[in-house]
Amino acid sequence: MEQTIVRKPLLSASLGSKRVTSVVREIIFQPKQQTGRHRHPCPVLGYFAEVTAILEIEGGTKHELPQGMAFYEPASTVGLAF
Repeated sequence: MEQTIVRKPLLSASLGSKRVTSVVREIIFQPKQQTGRHRHPCPVLGYFAEVTAILEIEGGTKHELPQGMAFYEPASTVGLAF
């Protein structure tokens, strides 16, 4: 059974001429759930509130991020978290 990633908008705001659907979201993963390879059209800033995770940007090194650690994904790069 495939687990669904829950995305809950927390804040929407106008960013000038940028088309943005959500500025801040809470994203909930199940234990050991992976995001799969993905990319975003804009830079992404976030943090892992309750777990330690591994974040990898394609072509880069895997980084273990402990609970509470922030991360950055540049726009249009392929990322994977697990």
